[in-house]
Amino acid sequence: MGIKRFSLFLGLLLSASAAMAAKPPLAEMAAARAAVDRATAADAEHLAPVEWQFAESKLSLAELALKDKNHALAAKLATEAGIDAELAEVRARGARLRREVDKKTEANQALRAELLDRGAP
Repeated sequence: MGIKRFSLFLGLLLSASAAMAAKPPLAEMAAARAAVDRATAADAEHLAPVEWQFAESKLSLAELALKDKNHALAAKLATEAGIDAELAEVRARGARLRREVDKKTEANQALRAELLDRGAP
């Protein structure tokens, strides 16, 4: 009796997962595209090119998988593309902040040198 219930449960579980896999991962694709767009807007293409290229490539592969009706692969690749795009965006923002800090450090050093020159006899 227990084996029949387990088999029934397993069958239902497999059917449910197959039904879920049959649905196109439209939300995942949209989220990945939005993440890549945000990374692009943050200039990740230039400031974090490796991560940005990974995101773009995985999104392209996800789109191909979606066209081939391989929804499970499309969902996986879209999720990975979104993560790569988020990393690219964060690294790009970090690079931009580093540049700003460097500029302010240079300005502070110039001001310090000017103040020291004024105080020198």
